[in-house]
Amino acid sequence: MKQTDMELQAIREKLLLLQAEPATAEVMSMPRGSSQQRPRTSLQSSRHSSQRQAPAPTIIENRPAHAAETLRQRSNVQTSTHANELITQEIERLQIHAQNINERSQQQAAEILAMRRSAQQAAVALRRQGLQDHPQLSIIEQFLEAYPSVAVPHLERDSSGQFCLRHSSVNLHHAEQEARSTAQALRNRRTPHPSYQPDAVKF
Repeated sequence: MKQTDMELQAIREKLLLLQAEPATAEVMSMPRGSSQQRPRTSLQSSRHSSQRQAPAPTIIENRPAHAAETLRQRSNVQTSTHANELITQEIERLQIHAQNINERSQQQAAEILAMRRSAQQAAVALRRQGLQDHPQLSIIEQFLEAYPSVAVPHLERDSSGQFCLRHSSVNLHHAEQEARSTAQALRNRRTPHPSYQPDAVKF
């Protein structure tokens, strides 16, 4: 056999050996410095995988705490909303009552003035009927004469939203004062002004 044939035969045998042992060939083909590292077995691979996935239970364990915090925040929001609704309803109820009180105060003031005017008219009518000497006529004539005004309650809210109780003053002698003012104006119209001098009558 020639030397060339012998070399070819040796190459064929090496190829057959390489094909029969792929793991050995892979190890031989790895770069320098990594030839001492042995390939990981399936057990080592599973251990390494379990070590890398260790933090996952922490995320799962944190989910209940996160859900509880979310529920707590929602509960606080709902509680705050409900409290605001209750406060708003109560303030509205107070406003309605205050408005009713103010309306009744105006009605009372109007009724008091109407009573005084009615008493004055009755006293005039009784005098015209010849009852001016009756001992109790003065009770009608002097109805609320000693009281110049009357105060009625009035509820309102200030700039800060607080309810304030004030009083409105009603002049009980407004009708008489207005009547005197009107009578005086009429007299002034009828009486000539002092500076007025009619022209002399010429014959």
